[in-house]
Amino acid sequence: MRRIGDSALRWYARRELPRFGGLVTRYGRLEDFAFWNDAPIVEIRDRFHGHRVRLNPRDFYHRIWYYFGSYHELEILSVIKAGLRPGDCFVDGGANIGLISMFAAGIVGRSGLVQSFEPFPPIFDELQFHIEVNGLTTVRLHRMGLSDVPSEMEIRLPGHGNLAAATFSPIPDRYAGVVSSGGVIPIVRGDDAIDADDPRPLMIKLDVEGFEVRAVGGLARVIEKRLPAVVAEANAELLDLNGTPPELMWDMFVRVGYMPFAMDRGGFRSRHRLWLHPMPREWIRHERDVVFLHPKSAMWARFQRTIQPPGRYWKHLGVLPGTRRSWGSPPTAKA
Repeated sequence: MRRIGDSALRWYARRELPRFGGLVTRYGRLEDFAFWNDAPIVEIRDRFHGHRVRLNPRDFYHRIWYYFGSYHELEILSVIKAGLRPGDCFVDGGANIGLISMFAAGIVGRSGLVQSFEPFPPIFDELQFHIEVNGLTTVRLHRMGLSDVPSEMEIRLPGHGNLAAATFSPIPDRYAGVVSSGGVIPIVRGDDAIDADDPRPLMIKLDVEGFEVRAVGGLARVIEKRLPAVVAEANAELLDLNGTPPELMWDMFVRVGYMPFAMDRGGFRSRHRLWLHPMPREWIRHERDVVFLHPKSAMWARFQRTIQPPGRYWKHLGVLPGTRRSWGSPPTAKA
């Protein structure tokens, strides 16, 4: 019976039917780690490009991918789909097991290029497996981290059940000292690994567990010359621990002419629409991921139809502390 119910839940979630996320969370028992302790390795086909994917359900995010059949942050997939074209270049900073790299490779095709950076050895092995088993010859793999200074650092995994949390950053106190080492890993500047003179349009995704600001600093030449679209995680907890608050990332991009946007994905199933909302500096701390676009870049024209007028409010900021929700307008401070 469990197998039948599991299949029905996967069918429902992959079609993004009403309240699919809540149903998966409740009945898929995503946060019940003990429930999945003895789960075997499973293989699925990615629902967007049909890539073969090997998943370990004992890992929290692998369970999400198992049910959804894709990377779970659908807003990021929507941004990649809207911005990339065949023949483009894509940089995946913090590639994990490769689901975004594979998604991007399916768009840019044989004439494009994907460069994937993943420093944590157990995850890199899975990334390499996925790229090789799917014959994605345009993907170049780098078992290293990204920062603003070349070096070597110990990478550590806090807690249990989420290998994607491995980080070079200080470990938050909430993990109560539950930490395991992944060894000493090389770190490079993006400018030393990515061709700043390549004329092809470029998109960069950075999810490097608190090293996003440092990674941006190491990409200064690439950003200046190629004006890529950049999707960066803004994990305030880890960025603050590194002494590089998310506001600093906002400042670095705005200083060189970029505009920051929050992303929202509305609609239903095939009628989904990506919306990008101009974002003031004080809101970056409350966003999970931010899109940075330069008005003079090739990417700007591709996203222009998704950009909303300044001041229009979007649904997921209704929970901002110290604000009053007003649909269609920016949050206002409480009296």
